[in-house]
Amino acid sequence: MKNLCADLFVALIFTLGLAFAMSTMQDASAASNDLPQTAGEYFDDSVITTAVKSNILGEKGLSSLSINVETKDGVVTLSGKIDTAAHSDLAVRMAKKVNGVNGVVNNLIVDAAAHQSVGEYVDDASITAAVKANILKEKGLSTLNISVETKDNVVTLSGKTDSPEHSRLAARVAKRVNGVKAVVNKLKE
Repeated sequence: MKNLCADLFVALIFTLGLAFAMSTMQDASAASNDLPQTAGEYFDDSVITTAVKSNILGEKGLSSLSINVETKDGVVTLSGKIDTAAHSDLAVRMAKKVNGVNGVVNNLIVDAAAHQSVGEYVDDASITAAVKANILKEKGLSTLNISVETKDNVVTLSGKTDSPEHSRLAARVAKRVNGVKAVVNKLKE
């Protein structure tokens, strides 16, 4: 079912890309003297761009939302922020697989904090919610003065507590939550 949805989504993107290219070709024929490319070249570049985006979308670990794809005369330019050099290399390989690609310019910036999948975001959000709920249940602690943030399953506590004991207690409560890898305790008394 998951593969069927992904295939349908890729087909939809491809179809929309073709429709856009066709409508743009009609507009281009009216003002063809202003275009640096012929309508055929523009159409080919639009098809290449759509195919590259589809390849990127279909590849686990890559997000077509964070990778911009532009094509001019068959040369694909990839730009945006991506989380690892390996994913950057993978995006280039996915672009090179497309028929008609004459070259790939890799302008991707590797930034580990730039990409977080929906699943990772949901996991972090649910950990944050669980930590806040458990702190609220704990006698003597209040979530009004304690801020909880989670990134990659690492919980950061900040704010103010009444005592060093309450600060340590809040950290222990956070560590007990399922999925927490580590707790950074920045609480002040």
